[in-house]
Amino acid sequence: MVLARVRRAVLETKRMTPLIVDKETRLLLDGHHRRTVAISLGIERVPVLMINYGDSGVRVEKWYRKVDNKGILHQLMRANSSKGKYCARLGKNVEMCGPSPYVLLWKLHWIERFLLTLGVRVIKVGEGGDVEPPSLSKKDVIRVARKGLVFPPKTTRHVYDFIIQHSPLSVA
Repeated sequence: MVLARVRRAVLETKRMTPLIVDKETRLLLDGHHRRTVAISLGIERVPVLMINYGDSGVRVEKWYRKVDNKGILHQLMRANSSKGKYCARLGKNVEMCGPSPYVLLWKLHWIERFLLTLGVRVIKVGEGGDVEPPSLSKKDVIRVARKGLVFPPKTTRHVYDFIIQHSPLSVA
């Protein structure tokens, strides 16, 4: 769905929002869908914004979830929890834990996808949601990326104390 939308936009406009890459590690921080589309279309040069991910002006925040039916979510979170120090919380009493942030966040992602099949709406918001995912550090993000893995979409919410170019640039 997202890939099709990005692909259509790139084909129609011949433009793309820059990928965000860490200067030091050369790891892709934002733009995984755009990268996939560029590769599939044979685009050899794409706009890239190199940032210093270690800079204090770059913060990793989280996407909270607002859910239409907390009762079903409560049951699914309880049924899918395991031991671990990384936990997502629904209110004050329900938590779903896992052995790593990667495993836990993919579990949460698939629960969200399942809820959608039941007609339960899940919206990711910057604050004030029903579900609070675990906090991630920059080290967590880098550790997962170095393994060649990616977190589910909208796992991290990077906030910058400087201006990020969000206007699409030419890829033609």
